[in-house]
Amino acid sequence: MASSLDRVWEIAEQVGICMLTSRSADGGLRARPLQARPQRKNCICFVTHFRSAKEDEIEADPNVGLTFVDVKANAYVSITGQALVFRDSERAEQLWRATDTMWWEGPKDPNARIIRVEPMFAEMWDGPAMKAVEVFEFFKARLTVKSRLWARIERVLCGSTGVEPIARHLAGMSK
Repeated sequence: MASSLDRVWEIAEQVGICMLTSRSADGGLRARPLQARPQRKNCICFVTHFRSAKEDEIEADPNVGLTFVDVKANAYVSITGQALVFRDSERAEQLWRATDTMWWEGPKDPNARIIRVEPMFAEMWDGPAMKAVEVFEFFKARLTVKSRLWARIERVLCGSTGVEPIARHLAGMSK
């Protein structure tokens, strides 16, 4: 069985697009979708435009949040990490995808930047994948009050082998 940390990486790789949240100049939070390039056991990278607000926000406060949602698998991951924005055309070439040419001429484009997020910890909600099973278990729990549908919620310490379970969440409602 895969570890919780492996499962976090698996979800990030499968989903691909995540919401990156940073702190704006006025102290508020700003989130935007970005195509993630997970580098398993290490970091999550993004290619971005250097004239975006993200660069200034990350420079002022490198603490960011990443949210990945796999609706079909009923899996949710929230990653808290430290971000850095930099220009490196060799690294951009390694991360480059065909869709990037919609915004830049290529990895050597002077407007292309890389955001590198080093995860500090992740929280994962990993529940039943099939909606029919979820609905059945919900009604079963409501009728019998004996059966409960549990979703796995864990805090994963990134950069270490330890996993700190933080809660077990009752998805069904009790009387």
